[in-house]
Formats: sequence, C-alpha cells, structure tokens
Amino acid sequence: MNCIIIDDDPIQHDILEGYINEIEGVNLLCKFQNPIDFLKMEEKSEIDLIILDMEMPKMNGVDLLTALKHPTSVLVISSKSEYAIDVINHNVLGYLLKPLKFIDVINTIDKIKSNFKNPTLKHNSKQLFIKSNGMLHKIDY
Repeated sequence: MNCIIIDDDPIQHDILEGYINEIEGVNLLCKFQNPIDFLKMEEKSEIDLIILDMEMPKMNGVDLLTALKHPTSVLVISSKSEYAIDVINHNVLGYLLKPLKFIDVINTIDKIKSNFKNPTLKHNSKQLFIKSNGMLHKIDY
C-alpha cells in the first residue's frame, strides 16, 4: 500500500515516517508541507492512502478533501476532534488525534490495509475509525 503525508509540521513528518517504516506492506511515497503542493503533483494514481492533517495555512484538510477529483482513501490526523464531523461525508477511513501513538497508527493502518485486501471496500468503505478515550471505534456511515 502506497501512502503520502500532508502535514505542515515537519516533526509530524518525521514521527509518521518512522511509524510507517515499521509497518509491513506500507510504502511512504512522498511528504508534503501543504495541500497545494500535493495538488500540483502530476501522478496521483499510485497513491492508495493519504495521511492528512486538518489545520494548515492557505488550504485546510477539509478543503483538500472537497477538491479531490478521484476517490482516495484518507486517514485524518488532527489535534482537534471537531473535524470528525466535517470529514464524515468524504472517503475518510480513520481519524486519529495528535499526539499520535505508534500503536494507534499501526492498528488504524492495519484496518485500512484489510480494506485493500477486499477490492470492493477499497474506495467504497462505509466505515470510519475514530480514536476516543484511548479506544479505536468503528462507526458505520
């Protein structure tokens, strides 16, 4: 599974890259400081998963989700829980609150990877995973 990170915080890039390098079957293709640079990327077809921060200058994560022309699976990371309501109508497969914990990232990505093993679920998931009070919850749309 190929993924990218879109987050304006270089420290989060380093943390996530370290986590992703420890997860078998996940390949980090690229890191972006903002959604605008991602939108300029020409070849997006290789991307299976976007790990997306919500609060960034010029264009936030919700704006990017709205601008995506092709369905792409997304794992949202944010320091605020209120964006969960904003992203529920997009193809979001998970929502993790910062500071990110390695075990939460592994568990969420493992669940997302299981959707990739079943192609009918890859871009048509009817579920959202949200971490709350230390537990990962699966919510049906």
